[in-house]
Amino acid sequence: MLHQWLQWASGKTEPPQIVWEKEGRFYDPFRPAVELNGFAAPEEVFASRQVTTAAVYRALKEADVLVFTLGLTEAWQDIESGIEFAICPGVAAGEFDAARHSFVNHGFQSTYKNLKSAVQLARRLNPRLKVLLTVSPVPLTATASGEHVLTASSLSKSVLRAVADQMKTISPHVDYFPSYEIITQPAFRGMFFDPNMRTVTGSGVGFVMESFFSDQAAAFSKTVKVQRPYGVIEEKTIGPEQALPKKIIDEEQDAEDATEALLCEEEMLNAFGK
Repeated sequence: MLHQWLQWASGKTEPPQIVWEKEGRFYDPFRPAVELNGFAAPEEVFASRQVTTAAVYRALKEADVLVFTLGLTEAWQDIESGIEFAICPGVAAGEFDAARHSFVNHGFQSTYKNLKSAVQLARRLNPRLKVLLTVSPVPLTATASGEHVLTASSLSKSVLRAVADQMKTISPHVDYFPSYEIITQPAFRGMFFDPNMRTVTGSGVGFVMESFFSDQAAAFSKTVKVQRPYGVIEEKTIGPEQALPKKIIDEEQDAEDATEALLCEEEMLNAFGK
């Protein structure tokens, strides 16, 4: 999906004129939840998609760093064109056609090829761009692979983690931050997951971000001497970690409220799969 959006944003290819319909409303197959009640006409879908591609282009041209989280490997394709959708046709809108639509679970080679091409496209638009990869610690809640969801989730995350490491190894402008490991490793005993063992808690997000900004401070910040009362001199690190973690922690409840309101395509797939 990232590769597709960057191809469209860069002008390498044109977005396909595909739209899904349900009960007289129209939906974007590549952003099915962007308007929960759909659009009034196909032209509105195309116009909104054009606005998004322009925003992606502008963001890439202006950015210093692209932070991208790899989420899952399962996808649904248009067999003839190879275009991939954000969700299985017929779940949120549209109709599934077995002669036209197929399920694909990307392996290492396919995932690596797409991510490498996406990064190359982004850096052609902006040669100074650096890329920071992470892997989502949120496990799958449903799978179309026919496997048990636990093994399907393990496979998906393993492929993504290996691809991220390969990209970091071969590309001096690509790095990896281990938010996935921080949340999922046995050493933390699952303490950063909500009782559903899927949603990451606000404190887990805060811990990851504090770790991230502490690393940035250690690598890039400077230490200065500060004079305290009574002539005491102490060293203080001036870095980005000082303000941001507190803000994240203060907004923990807002983040949890937003998570509850978030429409998850995987849960839709699970609900309508039968």
